[in-house]
Amino acid sequence: MKLLKVLSLSLVVLSSAYGEPATTGEKSYQLVSEKPEVMPGLKLTVTESMTMEGGKFTMEMPEGPMEGALDQESLKVVSVAHETASKIKATITSSKAEQTMSMNGQAMPQPPQEMPLIDVPLAITLTEGTWKAQREDGEEADMLAQVELANIERLVSGVEDENVYGTEPRKPGDTWTVDAREMSMVDASDDVEGSVKMKFDQVAEHEGIECAFLTGEITMNGSPPGADEAGGGKIELSGTFKIIRSLEHRMDLSRTMNGNMKIEMKTPIGMMKMAGPVVMKKTVEIVD
Repeated sequence: MKLLKVLSLSLVVLSSAYGEPATTGEKSYQLVSEKPEVMPGLKLTVTESMTMEGGKFTMEMPEGPMEGALDQESLKVVSVAHETASKIKATITSSKAEQTMSMNGQAMPQPPQEMPLIDVPLAITLTEGTWKAQREDGEEADMLAQVELANIERLVSGVEDENVYGTEPRKPGDTWTVDAREMSMVDASDDVEGSVKMKFDQVAEHEGIECAFLTGEITMNGSPPGADEAGGGKIELSGTFKIIRSLEHRMDLSRTMNGNMKIEMKTPIGMMKMAGPVVMKKTVEIVD
């Protein structure tokens, strides 16, 4: 999903946009279960997408700077089935990543990106508190597939939820701060610094399910993935986001992030500087 697979967040939504609150007063809600939230028999369709429209970049080359434009779009759909409290099955039913690029007004053809593990049955198992994804047929995964398996672990297991939402009960109106590194949508190097300011806005129904509605703001900076190998670089990200989280299933049904990103990184032909808006979405449809 990736130009540099970094996320941003936006959409500050007023509480009135959520409809009438389902509850009032000082009632507290448990946003995260004490035990892994796996419901045998539950089937889901998980969709992730990322778009960048109107990105601008500059290549600082010995003969002078060159300016360019970049649009990028990616989409992944995963079918998920909760089998037992410690086993989830998943299949990537579709996956694509496309981008268009021009430099000094000239289109630059982009090679198609290889998308691994499409239609390959996957098993995600819980062992000693850690979720691990692998091919169900036991075949060893190559490097590209290993990266995708790590993405699947994050996508279907909710491994980040405890660090993002906390295990203590929370009330509408509560605010708290999360280390930006805990947000799996932010993929950057270990030197990332930043925070996510979370707010529990209210409880209301979403598609017939009682949900918590949350918003937040993120600011972060650090090194983009691959910066060390390239010889250095930095990234800045700011934005806002909206989350709709099922209180029954203890999982996010919708997460929308919209923000602005700036990247500087050395390349074999010169320093690249890029800036542009990024939107990323995740939705979960309960099939059964």
